Amino acid sequence: HRDLHSFPTRRSSDLTIITNSLNQDNKKIVLSKDKINVTFDLHGYRQFNKDSGRGEIADIFIMDSTNRIIIAIEAKWEENWDFGKDVKENHKRLEFVKSKYEDEGFLIIQTLLITKEKFDAVKKIGESGRKDSNYDKLQKFNIELIKENKNPVLIITWQNLLKDIDNKRVQEFIESYLPDKRS
Repeated sequence: HRDLHSFPTRRSSDLTIITNSLNQDNKKIVLSKDKINVTFDLHGYRQFNKDSGRGEIADIFIMDSTNRIIIAIEAKWEENWDFGKDVKENHKRLEFVKSKYEDEGFLIIQTLLITKEKFDAVKKIGESGRKDSNYDKLQKFNIELIKENKNPVLIITWQNLLKDIDNKRVQEFIESYLPDKRS
């Protein structure tokens, strides 16, 4: 995610590509064009609570105060994702964020943004019956969240995100990092 700092867009209008990719069960997530805050590499101890640890809440943290939506994205380009570090620990920190905004009725969406190849590889391991795989842990975690009436962790692939981008410069930037696009 170190390359996200050079991501060639910071306009709130470009956030439509993220919300289109998050469209779940025909429930469109719409962000305001007025009051959007986007932060990169958000660490809890800096923003919310010194006791929340030095760990990261999100690589990309999008907060729409108008529509009361927070989207926390853990973005992975090449490296593998780890359920404990990238999902469970971030979720704990997001629960603290949620407690700060609970009275205001914020919807908090935790998202893992990875390549299709990385997701398919982890899914294949999980479906092979390996009980300690990241895929298996994520599936069980999401089932528990749903039972508790909480939002599951969403998976977006860079390739799906790319389909919603109409800015040629952004497309080229992302494509240059995708494994199947490199020479």
